[in-house]
Amino acid sequence: MATSGLVLVPVPTCPMDFLLNTFDLNSWIRTLSERRPAIALSMPFAGQMSGWWWLYWRFYDTRIPLDDLDEALDVDAPKARRWLKVIEKAGFAVRNGKCLDLTESGAFWLHLAQNYFALNYVNTLWTRARLDPWPQGVEI
Repeated sequence: MATSGLVLVPVPTCPMDFLLNTFDLNSWIRTLSERRPAIALSMPFAGQMSGWWWLYWRFYDTRIPLDDLDEALDVDAPKARRWLKVIEKAGFAVRNGKCLDLTESGAFWLHLAQNYFALNYVNTLWTRARLDPWPQGVEI
């Protein structure tokens, strides 16, 4: 089986789902030539989780627009604000107008924490995706 390792990750234009393209190159080419998306799995984020998903990607932007917290996180916004204050007091972020910007050390520790917490899940997902071009699901 030829594999491409191509992955479509969530971006601001598609903030409510995690999408995974098929890893099988022939399946990917065939599906796209049929003008269909090569999405093998989709994990929607709904309800409260969607707000935390939004915040997760703002950390990746390294800029968190504070005025958008209430709309994005709803009832969880006060909890997020408390965590953001801790992050700021630790020197991992600084206020910049109506935004909170990650410092260089903040970006470093964010990526280190992501490696620690997420890489095992990513490895499980990608291993399954390489074995089956169109899995029905992956238990993490």
